[in-house]
This record gives sequence, C-alpha cells and structure tokens, in this order.
Amino acid sequence: MSRLEQLIEGYVAFKQALGFDFSGETQRLRSHLESTDGGELSPGSALAWACGGVGHPRSYQIQRYETVRRFSEFAHALDRNVPAPRPGLLGKTGGRVVPFIYSKEDIVILMSSARSLKSPDGLRGESLAFLIGIMSCCGLRISEAPGIEDPRSRRGRGRPCREELEVRVVADHRADA
Repeated sequence: MSRLEQLIEGYVAFKQALGFDFSGETQRLRSHLESTDGGELSPGSALAWACGGVGHPRSYQIQRYETVRRFSEFAHALDRNVPAPRPGLLGKTGGRVVPFIYSKEDIVILMSSARSLKSPDGLRGESLAFLIGIMSCCGLRISEAPGIEDPRSRRGRGRPCREELEVRVVADHRADA
C-alpha cells in the first residue's frame, strides 16, 4: 500500500469516525488515485482529474476538485510534502439559498389559511395551523418538523419523560438593583 493510499484510508476512517457518510467521497478519492497511477498528489493532477471526462457538468467538476482539495489539506497536515490545492479554483460548490424570514403578519395569514383547509375529520387545517405556529415559535425548519415527538412517549426512540429527567439547580447570577 502506497503512502497516498494510506493517507486516503486514514482520511476516510477519520471522517467516518466523525459520523459522515463518506461513500461518495471515498469513491472519488480512489478514482483520483487510479488516475495518477498511484503517483503523487499535486494541484495539477487534482485539476486535470476533476475536469477530465466528457459531458460532466461544471458543478460535478467542482465537487470532484473540492473532494481532492479537502483530502489534500488533511494529508498536508500530516505530511508537509503533500501540496494543498487552492480552494475555489473552479468556483463555489453550491451556494446556499438566502432564507426568507416570515413576519408575524405572514405567520397569522398562513395559519388562518391553513385552518380553512377541509378534510373528512376536520383536523387537517387545525393540525397544519398548529404545526406552522410551533415552527414559528421554535424556529424549526420544515425538515425538522416531522421529528417532533411527544416527550412523554415511551416508544424506543422517544425522549425521557419529565419524571425521568434529572433535576439540576442552576444559580441565578442576575444582579439585584
């Protein structure tokens, strides 16, 4: 096993130990290793590999380059002879969407619109209005909302009941005027 293969295996093990699903990146790193014929890692080889191939969209090329670049930073920290390519050489991997913050008036309109939804049991509108209110008050994203559970739930993954929680007294450090 070459030094580069050892570094890749160490990097993959490190990322997986942190809880990342690293299967796609592992395949890309091994593909890059094969493209260099087990040779040395260099910014030129990373760029050539990332942009190689026919018909790959620019976003895929950026993703490939950034995978090798992040690995190179890890390898450079362990072995100063491994060069680290510059970040963002091909562009940004994917911009984040600017979040839209609803005003209180928007929330009221959404909740009243939700309540007007009809369903056979009459609960759909009320349930959605309740969900919108909870999301608004707690700052939840829509992807987090399905994970809301009754804290009294005793099913396998439910949180402990209030009676099961350990009570901890914390001193109040506010100064009395």
